Amino acid sequence: MKLRPGPATRFFALAYALTWLAWLPMLLDPDRWAAFHYVGSLGPALAAVVLTAVDRGRPGLRDLARRMTSAPPRWVLLAIALPVSLFAVGAGVSALLGDPVDPARLLGSREYPGIGWLVIPLEIVFFGYGEEVGWRGYALDALQAPGRSAYAATTWLALLWAGWHLPLFLYADGLASLPLLMIPGWFLSILFGAYLVTWCYRSSRNSLLVVAVLHGVIDLVSITPAATTATLIGSTPVSLPPPCSWSSGGRRDWISTRR
Repeated sequence: MKLRPGPATRFFALAYALTWLAWLPMLLDPDRWAAFHYVGSLGPALAAVVLTAVDRGRPGLRDLARRMTSAPPRWVLLAIALPVSLFAVGAGVSALLGDPVDPARLLGSREYPGIGWLVIPLEIVFFGYGEEVGWRGYALDALQAPGRSAYAATTWLALLWAGWHLPLFLYADGLASLPLLMIPGWFLSILFGAYLVTWCYRSSRNSLLVVAVLHGVIDLVSITPAATTATLIGSTPVSLPPPCSWSSGGRRDWISTRR
């Protein structure tokens, strides 16, 4: 399984470049430029918009905009309810273990612990849309174009998505505090999360709105200052089995391949 030069290679090169350049001020002076963490998260979306315009012109951009703004309502509800439910189960376990979740600290992030309700649109817009317009809106189809299954394409996507995060291992409010022994668990959460998001994307008729909300809400329950060990374990996609369905070719595939 090789990744040959083509649309996918162009996309990841541009997405990495845009994000990592935007994150550079944050890495050099995190106290002053923490907001660039959010700015850099738009790199995949910007790469997708640029390459869609080059590849498909205005019709492609209209299609991208349609996928960003339309969704079956039941899938939007699932995108919200699934991570919130998993967090609630983790909170219940945490309470039983004597480490209850503090409701007063639910809405916030490491950089902005007192931001309140504003954290919800910020996470969905910057990390939900900012990433998923690129990962699912452009890269997934580009990776499937040579004939890969959705499972194989999503596995490649997860590897490259994990690599995109590498500068955050140098950022105190990012992944720098992650213990070395926890890195394999972090990667598994990326991998299983990628399978889950692809399944939701294909099953919701390629709705970027659905996966942006799902991605954003997963981030919300992960970065909240109120998180405990139990909520972090409970809300990770590793706790869910990879979705599977029959592929269009009649063979068993882990993820729906409908486009």
